[in-house]
Amino acid sequence: MKVRYLIITVISLSVLAQCAEEGRDGFGMNERISAQQNEAYNEFYSKVEAEEPYIGFFAAESKCISRIDEAYEGARRKFFLGVRVSDEEVADYIEEFIKFCKNEGYLKEGCQEEWGKTLTILSYVLYANKPIFEFAADNIIEHRNLVFAEYPNKKLELDLFLPAEPMSEPVPCVVCIHGGGWRVNRRVWFEPFAKYLASRGMAAVTIDYRMLPAVEIIDCVYDSKAAVRWVRANAGKYGIDADRIGALGASAGAHIVALLGTTADVPALEGTGGNAGVSSAVQAVAGFATPAFKIEEDSARFAKRFGINADDLKLISPYENISSNSAPLYLVHGTQDGTVDPQDSQDLYDRYKQAGAHAEMKWVPDKGHDFYEGTDLGIALAADFFTKQFESGQKKGYHNTECTTEGEKVSTILEVNFKKLISRADLHYDKQVRTSMEGIPIGNGVMGSLVWTTPKQLKLQINRVDVYCANSSTNSFARVDSDYSHGCGFIDIEFADYGPDAFPPDNTQQHLSVYDGTVTVKGDDVSAEVFACQEPDAMAVRITDNRETPDSIKVTLRALRPVTYRLRNHYAFSRVSSYENNITLRQQFVEGDDSADRTAMFPQPEASAIENRTYYCGSCVAVSVQDRDAQVKQLNDGAIQLAAKPGKGTFTILISSAATFDIEQDINSLALAQLNKAAGSGYTELLQSTKNWWHDFWSNSFVYLQSDDGQAEYVEKHYTYFLYVMASCSRGDYPPRYSGMIWNTEGDVRRWGSMKWMYNLFCYYNNVLLAANKINLTEPPVRMFHRNYDATALAAKQQWGSKGIYLQETTWFNGPPRLPEDIAAEMRDLYLVRKRWSEASEKFLKYAAPKNAFDSRWCWKNFDDERWIDGHYFWEARDSAPYSYVLHLFASGARIAYFHWLRYDYTRDKQWLRQYGYPIIKGVAEFYRNYPNVKKEADGRYHIHGVNNWESTWGASDTIEELAAMRAVTATAIRASQVLGVDEDMRGVWQEFLDNIAPLPTFTETSDDGEVRYWVNTKHASVGRRSTNRRATTPCTYYDLFTLETTDAEMIELANNSYIPLSNRQPGRPRVSELSKETITAATMADAEAIKTLVPEQIRYEGLEEGHPDMDSAWARWRGPLRNRLSLMEGYQGMGGQRLGNAMEGLVLALCRATPPGPAGETVIHVFGAWPRQWDAQFSLLARGNFLVTSSMRKGEVEFVEIRSQSGGKCRLRNPWGVQADVTIYRNGSKFEDMSGSPLSFETIRGDNFVIVPEDCSPRRYKRAILGD
Repeated sequence: MKVRYLIITVISLSVLAQCAEEGRDGFGMNERISAQQNEAYNEFYSKVEAEEPYIGFFAAESKCISRIDEAYEGARRKFFLGVRVSDEEVADYIEEFIKFCKNEGYLKEGCQEEWGKTLTILSYVLYANKPIFEFAADNIIEHRNLVFAEYPNKKLELDLFLPAEPMSEPVPCVVCIHGGGWRVNRRVWFEPFAKYLASRGMAAVTIDYRMLPAVEIIDCVYDSKAAVRWVRANAGKYGIDADRIGALGASAGAHIVALLGTTADVPALEGTGGNAGVSSAVQAVAGFATPAFKIEEDSARFAKRFGINADDLKLISPYENISSNSAPLYLVHGTQDGTVDPQDSQDLYDRYKQAGAHAEMKWVPDKGHDFYEGTDLGIALAADFFTKQFESGQKKGYHNTECTTEGEKVSTILEVNFKKLISRADLHYDKQVRTSMEGIPIGNGVMGSLVWTTPKQLKLQINRVDVYCANSSTNSFARVDSDYSHGCGFIDIEFADYGPDAFPPDNTQQHLSVYDGTVTVKGDDVSAEVFACQEPDAMAVRITDNRETPDSIKVTLRALRPVTYRLRNHYAFSRVSSYENNITLRQQFVEGDDSADRTAMFPQPEASAIENRTYYCGSCVAVSVQDRDAQVKQLNDGAIQLAAKPGKGTFTILISSAATFDIEQDINSLALAQLNKAAGSGYTELLQSTKNWWHDFWSNSFVYLQSDDGQAEYVEKHYTYFLYVMASCSRGDYPPRYSGMIWNTEGDVRRWGSMKWMYNLFCYYNNVLLAANKINLTEPPVRMFHRNYDATALAAKQQWGSKGIYLQETTWFNGPPRLPEDIAAEMRDLYLVRKRWSEASEKFLKYAAPKNAFDSRWCWKNFDDERWIDGHYFWEARDSAPYSYVLHLFASGARIAYFHWLRYDYTRDKQWLRQYGYPIIKGVAEFYRNYPNVKKEADGRYHIHGVNNWESTWGASDTIEELAAMRAVTATAIRASQVLGVDEDMRGVWQEFLDNIAPLPTFTETSDDGEVRYWVNTKHASVGRRSTNRRATTPCTYYDLFTLETTDAEMIELANNSYIPLSNRQPGRPRVSELSKETITAATMADAEAIKTLVPEQIRYEGLEEGHPDMDSAWARWRGPLRNRLSLMEGYQGMGGQRLGNAMEGLVLALCRATPPGPAGETVIHVFGAWPRQWDAQFSLLARGNFLVTSSMRKGEVEFVEIRSQSGGKCRLRNPWGVQADVTIYRNGSKFEDMSGSPLSFETIRGDNFVIVPEDCSPRRYKRAILGD
């Protein structure tokens, strides 16, 4: 019988149990301890302490060991010292220690499994691993202990080996991943391989990764992909070619590298280890003794051994993920291997060939599993393979050129010149902007600024998404609009004190290259190129001075406010400093006791001086001048300057930033580290890496539009620009504010404070980013909700007496805070109307007094009438209290939950759904089901009472928004639990709830001819706000309650009656507001005429388009789009793109939409389902099911549909040529099948590429270039 895998098992829990039943065997320790042993023990003990967050030894010891006395400490000492010196298996030490603990009565009942697991983790994290064989090389450079991934309980490090010879060009790099059954060994074990590769002229890294049993196998993959991303992100710094990265592994490591080669940039395997958005693709893979993970043969055994089901096994199976796009693979295997069956390599090789991918195979006769433990076979062969692959030019295309390379094409039919296409969205200014709010945006997703000029200065304000003046615990910002966020510091680059203007107001050219992510400013004999580096957190400004008599160019770094600013218990401290010709501005926000010793605070303010701190946030901006001498001058307490030596030519200004919520971190050091990292790379490398990032960003989808009247092109450039803006500000741990984003230019001034408003937030985070295949841009809100899960669960319990999670419409970045129990109890009684508002206690009202009324929890405070009188702040409760704009508004949570479902459905990333999506979906569903004012009444239906219908209706029952949300989120919870195979016992409970939710409210009308029609109604009996009787399009807009695939006749009639087509509306130009969802509804209802009219109208936002003669009027400045295409709908300094997000969601849904018959159902792809026939269009967009869809319409006719399956599974396509039309389907370049009817349905495997054309047509007929030469 063949042995397919003999996993190197540390020691199974059953073996541990058997060991514990045997005798003590002399493990007690009575020997004398030498000083040397004591020192060794203390050193090892310190290592265990340092790794405690990951290992959890002391926590397990406290839980599992009944007492710690001298005898136990002696046994522990012997165990630690044994592990410390062991360089092979450590199972004996584990067995002996467990025997001792069991037989001497130290091990508590029921703790044996946990204790054994903990000892296993400790042993294989800290035992004395050694290299697999000895290899010495003199011609290499080593960089040790570089952190490449960080998790809450573990930092992972790698060692980098480079050729010592000077490199004339970047070299390829191989990521070396050790084996050991995903359980044992560390990076030192594979070090000889990396050194050998470095001696052959390549860079190589060895990595550590988290291992079983502390984590699961998929976590090993996450870590390895994080290592590849780190190499790519840091390629410029170490002279590595980011387009030539390989991976080498043996045994379990070979499994991982084979998976790297077959799952390039699969979201489900990326993990959260760092450098999000950077590609984890590798260009070549070599595996020694490589496991295949064939589901058909291995699923039962893996389910038993690791608890991995077939679906999860498929995700981490190299065999099941092979496609034509897989990286070239080199397999080496010993013919006598008894650990990994040689047939595995043969199966992988055969599968590669079947898919049309490049693979090579080398058998090592008469050798077993360890054939590679030397330089003569494995590593020498692998080095030859890598050399050949890297020199052959077979690069898998991490970076783009003007047209995508063969490995990068989004389509086999359309050849896209991305540079020309994306550049259609560029900004061009020929004169100075009227206001700083019209500056040009640049950012790297975390830090950003608008760039603008005055006659003598180039100006920026550095902002970050992770800088907040306060969190939800604050009592200092009772007045709305007074809290602030994001701002870090002003940068003024002054070109002259006196004399001619450097940037004449009427003749200063400014250009944003959307394709490159760069801004160029050209004045009078001076120019600047500005961009935000993708890594590190820095910006670069390249100054060119060609003036006849150059002046000193001065860079001033200024605080946003006085150096010490106080508002109640909130302090903001700013301090400027210099470090070896680098200047810094540190900013600290702290909330705490005002009884601090003033002598400790002044004249050098410090956050650490504030006592009883409840909040801290620090940020720092650092600036340096490169390539030219500069002098430091402190101008005042809040401003510092670098004056560059006068002279013609070019030099560089680098600007870095950092932020932290940890007061123990030296924020200046963090910012300076980013600055030094940027300086080490140099301007040229920073610029190229920035361009490469943007080119890669654009390469995975596109939209190209044309029309005779130019309106299609107008829409297209705003679509592209919206993606640019989001990529510039949405890649951090928090989403940017909807109002101002990270583009503020006047310090802390902006409307609407610093909180997150969900309705507005999801004007940005919707189907646009998902369909555009920019999945990583959706991560900031996901991370925020995931981070705040516990806070929102507590809020559901404390505030409402419910279960699940309560996601407020308006909330602070860290979620709602814990309430005192007596306040929470009274709050429930008041908010659930179990107690009259007039009976609210003085204690409750006093507790509420300092709270910000924009917070949903406290919005019954009348912020419309708050005021200062004679130096005193006055506020009142609304007459409708507790009801108000957003307190009893719960549908926000359902929209957030459904967005999480969409995020899964677009990617089919089950691991993401399990970790991030499902907890939110389930939490919101459970909140509704357990909400005390949801009751099953005499009619057998569940009714909801005392809720809003968004902001317009307060304190009503069975409102359309809440009933729709309840239906959608409950159905989604059922489907998500089925996908994951969890909570089977809850499905029946949820289904009963779903089946009996009250019907949507309707209004009935009888026409003159007696026809009875009804539609969804917004009129409800309410408190405090007048409810109007108008049609509601909620089912046509949100949650897929109604779609073109809906079969429910009643829902179809209801939707058709509730929607008014554009052709039936009042004549004249329609006005579409910034926040309107009309374009989305029009796309759902297949109203192509509405799309053609409403999308461009919403972009114009009731204003004037660029170039209009009245564009310079004050009215246009405030009502129409700014020159940078942002708007001021939210007020002064409220620059935003909400209207663009809403309009572009309608656009992408009109072009391509995979739609289900109801919430979370199976989808059918529609192309051009709501598209105006007068507009030509070509696109590549992601559809739900993880299908990349490319199609073309010209002169009103659909030409072809191309579908790339990125996850496998059944594809369903609504026939774009008609229900009965005949089509021909090509699969991977060959004719596959003739088909007719609708929908067209066919099975796919990952990597398949299908082209569907009308019968008797060939795909070659439609091949052409988009904007080609």
